[in-house]
Amino acid sequence: MRNGLTLAALIMLLLTACKRTDIVKDPDKAKLTWQWQPQGKEDRALEFRVKCGTASGRYDLPIVRVPFPKLEVPLKEVATKPGRYFCVVTAANQAGESTATDEVNFAIKEDQG
Repeated sequence: MRNGLTLAALIMLLLTACKRTDIVKDPDKAKLTWQWQPQGKEDRALEFRVKCGTASGRYDLPIVRVPFPKLEVPLKEVATKPGRYFCVVTAANQAGESTATDEVNFAIKEDQG
């Protein structure tokens, strides 16, 4: 059954200001960004959903909803304390939600003062 979004490999998630699996030294400057390429006119996104958690494949932190056409979110909105995080992004519209992007992971270190 088609859910209205054909985005399996068409949203690419990136963590800016550090490498893909790096330690984030300043979460206030880092952000998650993604690229969006709809395949047809029915593939209009109304929002993107940033899903994160502290274990790979388990995104149990609150979902951050980002209105279309914005393609980024500050890291401090998805990760609020030190630790390792795993995140994906989906696109959504009235017909449903896309499959998730590849997972990115990063660690936020405790402030050394």
